[in-house]
Amino acid sequence: MGMSATLLAMVLLASGAEEGPEGPLVAVLELKNSLPVDRLQYAEKLRYALNAEGLHVMMRGHMQELAQANPSALDRCNDKDCVEVGRLLGADIVVEGELATAEKGVVLSLRAVDTRARKVVGTARLERKSPKALLDDVREAARQLADGVLDRPPRPPAK
Repeated sequence: MGMSATLLAMVLLASGAEEGPEGPLVAVLELKNSLPVDRLQYAEKLRYALNAEGLHVMMRGHMQELAQANPSALDRCNDKDCVEVGRLLGADIVVEGELATAEKGVVLSLRAVDTRARKVVGTARLERKSPKALLDDVREAARQLADGVLDRPPRPPAK
């Protein structure tokens, strides 16, 4: 490994950057939850699914390290606070959402907000019959969000 490659690797490690896609840095905040499920499991699966969709996603551990000065910041998000939390974390895009009951089961609603422009750049809504089915299909919600964030034409749902 050459000196410049070593230096680049050291900078990436020091910055907490994850290996993977280039592009805007995305922070997925903890989901609001009114279901009897572990919201952290859904948020973590969403982070990995967004990364697989081509977004550069900040992992939860790194977000917690950055938020140590204000530990409750990751849990308290209304529309205005979420953008501020995203900026505090150094994210270009912040994703916030909610797990809730719906008429036909359960729903995951998400929105991605550009922290500089303070503009919604992507949304996703996924409704399933059970929390397990919702968790199994989080990749579909990630696809919907990534299409908006990356400004790509919507694609049909994966089979």
